[in-house]
Amino acid sequence: MREVLAIKPDMVFLWDEAWFAFARFGPTYRQRTGMHVAAMLRERYRSADYRKAWEEHREAVAAMDDEALLSERLMPDPDKVRVRVYSTQSTHKTLTSLRQGSMIHVHDQDFKGQVEQAFHEAYMTHTSTS
Repeated sequence: MREVLAIKPDMVFLWDEAWFAFARFGPTYRQRTGMHVAAMLRERYRSADYRKAWEEHREAVAAMDDEALLSERLMPDPDKVRVRVYSTQSTHKTLTSLRQGSMIHVHDQDFKGQVEQAFHEAYMTHTSTS
């Protein structure tokens, strides 16, 4: 995710956790969930340590030729990066649900004001009671 965000800092990631809803409840699996990773990345990109590392990285890659740059791990610009993660879980597969059910979890820095209305409209358009 980090290198993708370095290329496109507002990329939206969709995690299909259909069979992975239980993961939040155990420390071994929790770190592999979309919401945990989103929170971790958001915290990392806000930190002063990351900003310092990114500035050093920016200076280092500016002097690299194309061949060297291809083997370098990219880092997102902390001023431009937007953490935008959505994960879906099928409640009826791994959690208690008497009927078919699913959840959509949202960790999107641009959700309020920019995305929320379109998201709800799309959700209601593609939701049925059957």
